[in-house]
Amino acid sequence: MNTVDYYRKNRNVIRTSLGGMVEPPEGMVVCGKSIFSELVKEPMPFCELLNLMFIGNSNSKEIAKILDLIAVLACYPDPRIWCHRAGRLAASGKSSPGECLATAVSVYESDMFGGKATIKCMQFLQNGLKYCEENNVSVTEFIEAKLERKEIIRGFGRPVMKTDERVPVFMEALNKIELPSKKHLEFALECEKILVDKKNIYMNFACPYSAFFLDLGLTPETGSLLITTLVIPSLAAVIAEELPREPENFLPMSIDDLEYCGE
Repeated sequence: MNTVDYYRKNRNVIRTSLGGMVEPPEGMVVCGKSIFSELVKEPMPFCELLNLMFIGNSNSKEIAKILDLIAVLACYPDPRIWCHRAGRLAASGKSSPGECLATAVSVYESDMFGGKATIKCMQFLQNGLKYCEENNVSVTEFIEAKLERKEIIRGFGRPVMKTDERVPVFMEALNKIELPSKKHLEFALECEKILVDKKNIYMNFACPYSAFFLDLGLTPETGSLLITTLVIPSLAAVIAEELPREPENFLPMSIDDLEYCGE
């Protein structure tokens, strides 16, 4: 299909399987379910709703519980963390609540942590598994080549502590549920086994939840959106604590705190 035909086909048409307004009494349908005649009779918990909209699975409460667990494990409302600091600084400057949250979410999109790091971790697991399968390469050979080239292996290692306290908690819960596939999770665990043996490097929390997202069929970009959605309560709470306080009280600096290094 050429470009002109493509635009003609999509002109004045919005295609979605997610939701839309319909005639009463349904009013609004979300992924084939009526909000008013189905979803609010016994209000669907938030992570079950996320599961329905992101993954399209309306029956698995187990998956929703894992999403709940990710949200709790990702909830580190320490104002010193980079994205919380940015949101709190905006709140201290009396930006609007929405502006503060947008600031925190934007800063959360980091190469090292957060949304963008999730994309890179999911791409590593997805592309690495595909490469090994298509080229008949062992995981050991794959990781050894990465180490030889001194490449960054996403989802492994931590800047300060060697291990991630969230991983065993998450893995214990994940091992109790059935998934259509756990091939990305198994690949991640095999990578960790090799990295621990050769470099004493363990996976961080991004690795198992990224593998979980991939095994559910999410793309790296959708996985990034989902993890960002799950950490918003932590971001918002840090901002909410700061907003009622006096202006500019968060990490004020004196002239003496600046070291000028120019000529």
